[in-house]
Amino acid sequence: MNIKVSVCIAWYNRSDQIKKSIESIVFSNIKYLELIIVNDGSTDPLVKERLDEYLVHDNIKVIHQENQGFCLAINRAISISTGDYVAVVGAGDEVFPDKFSDQLVFLNDNPSIGIVGTGYEVVNAHSGDKVSETSTFDADINTETLQKKVPFTHGTVMYRREVIKELCGYDCFFRYSQDWDLYCRAIKFVKIGAVPRVLYRKYIFSDGFSYQPSHAIRQSFYANLAKNQNRELIDYYKNSPDKLKLEVDPCSITKLPYSIRRLAGCLVNKNWEMSKLWIIQILKQIKIIK
Repeated sequence: MNIKVSVCIAWYNRSDQIKKSIESIVFSNIKYLELIIVNDGSTDPLVKERLDEYLVHDNIKVIHQENQGFCLAINRAISISTGDYVAVVGAGDEVFPDKFSDQLVFLNDNPSIGIVGTGYEVVNAHSGDKVSETSTFDADINTETLQKKVPFTHGTVMYRREVIKELCGYDCFFRYSQDWDLYCRAIKFVKIGAVPRVLYRKYIFSDGFSYQPSHAIRQSFYANLAKNQNRELIDYYKNSPDKLKLEVDPCSITKLPYSIRRLAGCLVNKNWEMSKLWIIQILKQIKIIK
């Protein structure tokens, strides 16, 4: 039986990252693979041009759409995929040659596991410096461990098709932490595991979420909803857009304690660039600047 993996990507801008990201996937050590890329309304015109160059390959599909956000874009890619397994890769990131094959072996050896991630390294996209590396995981990823942290970076994950189908994909209420919410829903009926090897390279960009305090504040709100899985509260915010808007406002004075903690962490780590950004965010919260 030929086991096929569908690799799904939601792409937005960063045309300069396309070649190395896509080629790291298509040259991986797996024979039967399809790659589905949804260009989610990129404002960089080079994205469409460069992605379309790959349409000459029968196993690569490229879809262009108006910007709808990551969640709808990745769900669309998954919905048209045909593989026995579904892997999600972050736009601009790279996979190591053995990533997909190692995950397939792991899933074959562990039939009770339906979701598997891998170890990964984090690299500064501009300097090329490696920021961190993660290759150790909890021996048992369960509801309790998921309350504390997301088990692995999202782009490392591979699902059995029946699992992602049962979950109906990602919940697009979550503008952030969609993966955390999905893992917390999945752990109720399937096990989650990880290959303890670095098989993925995640890049961080100065214009990305990691560098923007406003994104970090919003992500903190959604992360708490995701890990606590209070469905009544989630449904409340789904049905109360005005209340939700207030809760995720990064300039609200209620976000000041969180911002001060983040600033303190940056100062302790002597991260002066991020310290400056958090100081600006605090000044916005106390209405000194707009």
